[in-house]
Amino acid sequence: MSTPNPLNPVLIKILQEVESMVNTICIGDPLLVGARIGPAVQIFLGQVTLLLPEVGGAGLAVINTDVNAKIGALIAHLQTPPAA
Repeated sequence: MSTPNPLNPVLIKILQEVESMVNTICIGDPLLVGARIGPAVQIFLGQVTLLLPEVGGAGLAVINTDVNAKIGALIAHLQTPPAA
């Protein structure tokens, strides 16, 4: 059984924000698409900025786990006597 990626909930939230931004831009009067792009992108960037602490915490945990596993494997390799 694999360990779930702790970034998955954050990535899902970001994708939902992308979907919301695209819907905001594309739905409505086609002549006003240009007027909706700026505000929709600004709202998207604000929402993603609010998620940065979650990305940082989850991302650091993933990196820490990966680095510790690799260091542990290197230590085990160095402790193994060479084959004759």
